[in-house]
Formats: sequence, structure tokens, C-alpha cells
Amino acid sequence: MTPLTQTSSGTPALSSTIAPSVNLDATSWTRRAYYNAETSHADGLVFLNNHGGAGSGVFDYAFGMSLSYASTDSTTAAVSPQVLADTLLNDSIEVSIWTDQQCQGEACGYYRPGTVAYHGFSGASKMFLMEFDMPFSNNTISSWEHPNPDMPAIWALNADIARTQQYGNCSCWATGCGEWDIFEAVSPGDFRLSSCVHANPSGCEGAWFQRPENKTIKAAVIFDGTNNAGNIYLLPDETDFPTTISGTTVAGFGSGDGNVGNGVLPGAVSTYAARVFDLANQGASR
Repeated sequence: MTPLTQTSSGTPALSSTIAPSVNLDATSWTRRAYYNAETSHADGLVFLNNHGGAGSGVFDYAFGMSLSYASTDSTTAAVSPQVLADTLLNDSIEVSIWTDQQCQGEACGYYRPGTVAYHGFSGASKMFLMEFDMPFSNNTISSWEHPNPDMPAIWALNADIARTQQYGNCSCWATGCGEWDIFEAVSPGDFRLSSCVHANPSGCEGAWFQRPENKTIKAAVIFDGTNNAGNIYLLPDETDFPTTISGTTVAGFGSGDGNVGNGVLPGAVSTYAARVFDLANQGASR
């Protein structure tokens, strides 16, 4: 997984006034963080989960478990940052990926006292490149241990939510501060991956992606803050994730046969995603 931000003429920046859809030759995308499971290489990011109170973070009966450092398989909390292992996450096991910049002073706004608090990937325009698979677990029975059986998902959540209370009412989620379900199986064993935005108002795409059950797929997820748009592109298997990508290359993500098939619209542009990007322009994703 590689988060990148736009730069102009080689000058690093958190965001850019040039949208991905413009893609001038002078515009490029520069890597901010990187993770490779096979080599256990992680740079510029940290893995967290919601197991506060057992090793790191906090727990109480009013607000439950806060963010914590994730163990190598993300089933428990760790005392310090760990690199996520090259392993399959079981049903209902979550891990969140943040920058490696800890919150200091008031830079992150309010967050729950005692929680593990890091900055999210800020900037209205940013791109996430990823390679992943989602094999079927064949578990269709919901339980306390696995409340969402065989329902994998990759999503982006406003950082203010997770740093206060991800699961509960003490956050800005209910008022629409932003969640984008990028690839989500919405029912147990579903072979379709949907894209939905939970904001104010909310909405889902009619198009869907085929769940990658037997092999990995590569994808680019682009937050276009200038045009208030979100784009999801499937990429060819041979696509590399270099430290710098030209705007011309990004402009070509929407072409080719890799984005069509099984009900998927070319590029699977998320028309509802503007709700999230309006907030990103206001700095809500810090």
C-alpha cells in the first residue's frame, strides 16, 4: 500500500492546486508512506486497531476501547508500533493505517485522552495505491466474535472519528464528517465489492468490483480535492508502485480493459464521494 500526494516541479507538498484530471507534465505524485507485507517493510506509517486498554490506549465502560498499537496480526494491542505481518486477517479483524506522525498539542484537534493518536493522511488531493486479495472464509453465521462474517472491506474514515470513538455516538460520524467504503462486501460471502459514502447525505455506487478471491489485484484510489471527486481504478497486474509517478501516468489509469467487466463502470468514479472531499478541503482529515 502506497499513499502519495501531488507535487509540482518536484517540490514536495501535502496537497496541490492541480487536480489529477488536469495532469500537466510538470505535475507528479510523490510517495509519503509505503508498506510491503512480503518484505515486512513499512515506512512513514503506523498500524493501529481498537483494542485500547490492553498494552496501549485506554478502556472504560462509557466509551469502550480506544485506538491502540496493533499486534502483528491485529488481533490484540501492542505496547509499541509493530509491522503488520504477511498474514490473512480473519473475519471481523480490523487494522487502520495512519501516518507515523504523532499528534502533538492541538494539531489534531480534540481526541480521547489516553488514546494512541496519530495524524491521518491530510491534504484534499491524495492517492492510495494498493495490492490485495479477499478470499472467502465461508463463514456465514454472525456471532459475538465475528459480527461481520466473510464481509471484507477497505475504507477511508475521517481521522476525527477514530481518535474519539469509532464505534459509538461520541464522534462526528452521525453528523456526516465522512466515511468512504471503497471496496466493501456488504453481505456474508458476497462476490461483489461496492463503494459507498456515509456523509450528509450518503449514497452508494451502482457499479461494483469483482471480489479478488484467488489472486491479488492492484488499484488506485484518488482523492481529487480540486474537483471534489473520488476515483477508483483497477490497474494492470504489471503496474509498479514507484516513489514518484507522473501526472501523465495517473491520467492513463482510467483507460484500458482493466477497469471494465462484471458490472464495473470504467474507473468506477464515485459520484457521492464529493461529500467527503468537501470536508477534506476544510482540513477535517488531519
